[in-house]
Parts: sequence; C-alpha cells; structure tokens
Amino acid sequence: MATPISPLPDLSQYNYDIGDTVDVVTKQNAINAEIEALGQRINATVASINTEVQAVEDVAQTATDAATQAAESAQEASAIYPSVTQGLGATSADQFFKVPENGYLQLYRNSNGAAEPVFRLASEEALIKLNAQPDPLLTSLIF
Repeated sequence: MATPISPLPDLSQYNYDIGDTVDVVTKQNAINAEIEALGQRINATVASINTEVQAVEDVAQTATDAATQAAESAQEASAIYPSVTQGLGATSADQFFKVPENGYLQLYRNSNGAAEPVFRLASEEALIKLNAQPDPLLTSLIF
C-alpha cells in the first residue's frame, strides 16, 4: 500500500521578520530543504503507487488471458459436427468435438487424426426410452 504523504511541512517557522537580512538566506535555504524533502516523499509515494498499479495490471492481464483461454476452450468443446470425419477435419490433435449419434451426443478427442471417444451424453428422448424399459433385476425380484 502506498505510503501517505504526511504531515506536510510547517513552513511558518521560516517566516521573515522585519529587519531580517542575513537570516533571509538561512530561512530560504531551510524552506528549500523542506520543499526538497517533500518532493522526495511525493516521488516515493508515486513510485509506490506505480508499483501497486503495475501489480493490479498484471493480475488483470492474467485474468484476461485465463478468460480468453477458457472462452476458446468452451468454443472448441461446443463444436458439433455432423460426422466424425468432419469433426476430425475441423480439429487439431488433442482438441475435442461432438457428433450426434443415435440419440446421443458423443464427445471425441482428436488423437493425432483418430477419433477417440471420451464420453456420450444421452438426449432427453433416449433417457425417456431407457427409463421406460423394465429393470431385469427388479423384475426378477418382484415376480
């Protein structure tokens, strides 16, 4: 945190009195020294503020970079292609793509030109059909 500039110098002690002649130079030199010291404190405070601002800018840049990377990853992950071939053609190694297949949405990873299945998401219709099927284990226990 920046160091506040406090207190400001009290220059009233250097006021000229009537008849000051030699003391004028001494008092003016003292005023100049006080002003110089104040300037140094101001410079130190400004340098401290600049350091803090740079740190905040660095954090903001890091957050911006992370957000950009996350947005790019989300964009890549949201890509749905009509076929595995098109998904492979549109992605690079280690990128992901999705293909609708038989009521499911299959996520693939481009593994150096080969489609590697990662996981499969069922559509609502597929889940309804699956839930409508009787459970063989439960059926065998009841009947």
